Amino acid sequence: MIIRVGGFTRSIRMIYWSGFASFNVFGDALDPALGFLPRPGTRQYDVYLDYRPRPTSPALNWVRQFFYQLEVLQVDDLHGVTQTRRIFTAPFNVDAQSGEHYEFDWIPEYEALTAPFEIAPGVTLPVGRYHFERYHFEAQSSAARPWRIGSMVEIGGFYSGRLTQYMPFISWNAWQGELALKFSNETDFGYLPQGHFIRRLYVLQAAYSFNPDLVVSTLAQYDSSAGHIGVNARLQWTIAPGRDFFLVVNHGIEAPVTDPNARSLPVANVVTAKLRWDFRE
Repeated sequence: MIIRVGGFTRSIRMIYWSGFASFNVFGDALDPALGFLPRPGTRQYDVYLDYRPRPTSPALNWVRQFFYQLEVLQVDDLHGVTQTRRIFTAPFNVDAQSGEHYEFDWIPEYEALTAPFEIAPGVTLPVGRYHFERYHFEAQSSAARPWRIGSMVEIGGFYSGRLTQYMPFISWNAWQGELALKFSNETDFGYLPQGHFIRRLYVLQAAYSFNPDLVVSTLAQYDSSAGHIGVNARLQWTIAPGRDFFLVVNHGIEAPVTDPNARSLPVANVVTAKLRWDFRE
């Protein structure tokens, strides 16, 4: 059973509100053969509300728009026992007139573990109830410029310890948008009573448009915790509106991190072709 309460929007002068609420119930015997369900046997609640004013005060003439957000997500089991609760609040979230973006979020979380959970290699969290708070800071330059840089930093509690995350990125658009490149990194420093860990993820994205109907894009990433390199390449050819051809290549390499002399081995090679064709009168 799935129930969804429709969202609403309301615009009054220079004030803009929006929100939604949803309630989903997934039975513990549900097996979606053609889909993905990470948590069967749960009731999931999601309520979201935001308020997006455009200030008119001369003192705030550098601000294009504020975004005040609140979202409450809760997951209970079928007996009503809460497994997860996450409250996302954005007390400061602003787009500047020049295109820059600045944000601060406060995120209280609750997690109940009913079985030991290996959060990183060699670091296992015991069964228990965990309350912690996360603090998110973000700054990005304008997307209207050829070069764009930014970074996100998230600090605070994490289960029984602390987690610090750094997520910088840099992107470049050239030739009137025909070529787009982006490099990003996420580095996680976890400090827990059960052990410490460091995880680094590097991502390189590239896209080239031969013309509006023919685009080639590539995503390559390296995960230091698993020593895994993954590459995804996709060609999209729009033959006509509603008629598209896709060619996707996925390639994975296992790069040993404990033995630098060991040979890297491929772990996955998949080639997929898809043709979408709308028949119209």
